[in-house]
Amino acid sequence: MPCPSGSTVRRPSALTKYAAGLHTRGSRTYGWVHVLGVRRRWRRRGLGSALLRASFSEFGRRGATRVGLAVDAENLTGAVALYERVGMSAVRRYDIYEKRWSSGLASKP
Repeated sequence: MPCPSGSTVRRPSALTKYAAGLHTRGSRTYGWVHVLGVRRRWRRRGLGSALLRASFSEFGRRGATRVGLAVDAENLTGAVALYERVGMSAVRRYDIYEKRWSSGLASKP
């Protein structure tokens, strides 16, 4: 399979993780990219944007008018910049709180 950088890929699964579908709850016009990942050595070759653009096309063919995904806004892989390059923008942000401890039980506050 040729990839956007011009290289030939024998096993696409060795390069990426990818899953997408229409929302099963709520609007049938809202596509959702469940997983998108490109292995480190294959990044910066256009694979992520190619997968997203193919998703947009397929979702549009199926009647979707919006596509969403979730991302850690502080990740260091360049994912946020990729999503912005293909025309996506943040519409909602969440904070997740956690507490860590080393023993098997959490100490009381």
